[in-house]
Amino acid sequence: MNAHSAIEVALRRGWSATYTKGLNICDIHVKNSSLPHGYPNAPCDNSFTPPAPDTSGVPAAVAAAKAADIAVLFLGSDQTTEAENFDRRALNLVNGQGELVKAVAKVNMNIIIVLLNGGPIAIEEQVAMPEVRAVVEAFQPGQLGGDAILDVLLGERPGT
Repeated sequence: MNAHSAIEVALRRGWSATYTKGLNICDIHVKNSSLPHGYPNAPCDNSFTPPAPDTSGVPAAVAAAKAADIAVLFLGSDQTTEAENFDRRALNLVNGQGELVKAVAKVNMNIIIVLLNGGPIAIEEQVAMPEVRAVVEAFQPGQLGGDAILDVLLGERPGT
């Protein structure tokens, strides 16, 4: 993991935090390509019927959320779902992320969604859920994004 990822920053600051990977944004190879899964600036899929997402990590994410006071879900898109050379077909959360929020909401009444993305994402359904207490739009936060996200979640300012 990156030393400035949100989970690494939280642990370094002394938070009691658990990380589980619920879903991948891209679970399939680029069609007709030898590029690996999640290769930057290469579309995840260029068909009209992408396969179902790999949800094998969802039970662990739900278990971690059940044991937590607050579930912070990092959702959004990456360079496999949107980039300069291709467009998304829809603005909703991709690859089962909406279903992940619903599953976590069944076990935790305090959800914070952190959106990491390069363009607009429609989350009206998630915002309307009473379990979703806050949304942080982080866009593409950069190298120190984890630090900045934790500062926002804690209401802190750097250097204070």
